[in-house]
Amino acid sequence: MTAIFLGSFVGLAAVVLPPKAIFGIILVAALVLLWALPELPPVAESILRRVFFAFVVVFLCVPAYYAFTIPGTGLPWISVRRLLLFALIILFGYNYAVSSAVRAKIAKILRSD
Repeated sequence: MTAIFLGSFVGLAAVVLPPKAIFGIILVAALVLLWALPELPPVAESILRRVFFAFVVVFLCVPAYYAFTIPGTGLPWISVRRLLLFALIILFGYNYAVSSAVRAKIAKILRSD
């Protein structure tokens, strides 16, 4: 029943809304699925730390206009900065979604501030 509802909703949105709005609906569905993940082992904290520091170095050293685009598609620039930011968001979101220990650690850090 849920699959029929979601399929109908996405189909209706694809027809009624602008073409880029469908990506927002798919993103919301992906976030719901991420929230519903079972308890799994998180990604190693050292990997997350390395990706973060790589992102900081690239963000400070590589200009934003060093990117490429696919002409005629209307897609945004693809750059190293955005790729590393995407990787950082995915790793952090996965860690936050699958581990209650990580959520507790983040909550403790935010409470202390």
